[in-house]
Formats: sequence, C-alpha cells, structure tokens
Amino acid sequence: MSLIKCPECGQDISDKAENCIHCGYPIKQYLESSKIQNLKENQVCNINHNPVDFSDITPYLTESCDTDIMIKILLKLRDMEQRIGLLDELELTKYIMTQHVIPKEYAADTYDQFLEKLANKLQNNTHCLIHKTTTYDLSPVKEYLKSHSGCSIKLMGMIKKIPELTKRDATYLIDFINKNHIIPICYPEKYDDVVIEEYIKEIDQYWIQKHNPNQAIEPQIQMSTNKPSCPNCGSTNIKKITASSRIVSGLVLGILSSNIGKTYQCNKCKYKW
Repeated sequence: MSLIKCPECGQDISDKAENCIHCGYPIKQYLESSKIQNLKENQVCNINHNPVDFSDITPYLTESCDTDIMIKILLKLRDMEQRIGLLDELELTKYIMTQHVIPKEYAADTYDQFLEKLANKLQNNTHCLIHKTTTYDLSPVKEYLKSHSGCSIKLMGMIKKIPELTKRDATYLIDFINKNHIIPICYPEKYDDVVIEEYIKEIDQYWIQKHNPNQAIEPQIQMSTNKPSCPNCGSTNIKKITASSRIVSGLVLGILSSNIGKTYQCNKCKYKW
C-alpha cells in the first residue's frame, strides 16, 4: 500500500481505496483506467526479456480477424533471435488482436520447450482429429502397440473404416502409426495448420460476439445467382482460399506469398484474386 494524490481534491489517499475518503472520487476506477491507458500507449513487449517493437502494427489493428495483420504479428515473433513456441506465438497474437494492447512483458516457452512438450503429448496421445471434422478414439491401437511392432489386421480394418479417410489416406495413416508407434493429433492436415485455424476461429468469434452480444450466431443458407468467376480466364471452377492457408503460406513465404490479400484461386489457370 502507498499514498497517492487524489486527482479530484489533491488530498493524500491510499492506492487501495475504493473511493477518496475526502471527496468520494472513485480512486480504484481511476487507477484501473490509467493502467489500461498506459498499456494502450505501450508499443514494446519484453518477451522473455527480449524487446519486440509493435509500433508498426498497432495503427492497423481492426475489430475483426484480419489475417494479413495476424501474419505480420506472427512473422515479427518468428523474427526474434530466439523463437518462442507456436502456442505462445498464437496466444500473444490473439491477445493483441482482441484487446488492441501490447503487454509490457510476456513469458513464453522457447521453441525447443514447445517441441519437447508436443513430443511428450504425442507419446501419450490416443485421439486423432481426421480432416478437421471428427475426432476418433484410437486408444485400442495405442494399447496394442505397447507390446507389438505394428497394428493387427483387425485394427488396420478399424482405421480403414473411418469414413472421412480415402483408401490412400488410411494406408498412409497406418504406415505412420506402425513406423512411429504414436497416434497423430490430427491427420492428414499438419498440426500447425489445425492449431492456427482454431485461433482464427477464436479471434473471429470474439469480435462477432463483441459486436452482437445478444445475438445468437446461426448458420444461414444464402441463395446466390452470381457465382464468382475467374477474372483471368472466366472459369467458374474456382475454390476459396481459407484464412488458415493464407496465414500458413504467409509464414512460409512472408510478404512474397501469393495468397496474402487473396480470396479465390482458379482451379483451371491457377490465378489468384
């Protein structure tokens, strides 16, 4: 506890007081507002005691899940001399994109520590997310591999019956499990892609609920007579570039990525726009 000057009457008052005992000014509310304002003005975050300047990013923060901004934040974090773990990269990015605040300090796992924790998780993992839609319990496979060199015919048949898997996907999954004796957390998508997509959804949902706090989010069927077509060749055989693929591409290729700022890709001529 320490004494501060009341901003209203100028008298000494405890910094733990709810209100000024002299004039009734809301001291606690004033101090909390001052703390938030100081954080909003902060531009540098000491991540594991390494300063990272975000002043080139904060002016462009928007009340939405802007994937281009997300890429810029993640690239800045990956440019650190000692990279931090993926989950901490995404947690800090989510905090910045939802709170519009740069924390003064952030303690994170190093990338090596993250990989070690992920390896330990994989050793004990028994469930696998297939095609980002359904999670399957493969604990019988895990248990069997404790005393055998590979899956039994019965277990291989169980994996081949997973409806989301093609015959080729199932074969590759069985080969992976037999070779490594671990159950992948997700398949066939990469772990990074799946985790990034989850964070995109969380940020997106945050802003949807922020703008519509009393409105339930319901899926809507939209009838459209204007199907998009490729501006290069005119074909309607196109696909939408997902937010996660834009971010993953951006992290690999940086600002040179052809997916940044693009929404569609033509399956015929490969043009992106």
